[in-house]
Amino acid sequence: MVGHSLGATIAVHLSQLIPGRIRRLILLDPGIGLPEALAAKFAAEAPSPVIAATWTELAREPVAPAAPTTLVRARRSKAVPPGYPGQCATALGEKFRLVELDCGHQVHEEKPAETAELIRAAVSGTP
Repeated sequence: MVGHSLGATIAVHLSQLIPGRIRRLILLDPGIGLPEALAAKFAAEAPSPVIAATWTELAREPVAPAAPTTLVRARRSKAVPPGYPGQCATALGEKFRLVELDCGHQVHEEKPAETAELIRAAVSGTP
């Protein structure tokens, strides 16, 4: 399963809810564990209730995935909290891989070849 931003956060929670059903995760700069004050600020500025609710969902306490995971952190983004990769590494051990790319939050748009290679490797069973 591949997810970007909120989609990556949803993928993490799905891996927790249905353990064993997801073989591998690729998380593209997941918006996870957003500070509550920042989430509230963005929610207040949102043009619709759906977008406001999305921002508040990102303020949940971050949980580690329950499947082998490649976490892609965009160096020019602040979506991934500093301690989150360590939390994942502790939970998953050798089933966790951190990849840092020099790009902004839109990883798949800014680094399409690298993103495609990560997906190809995951599908082929390469960590």
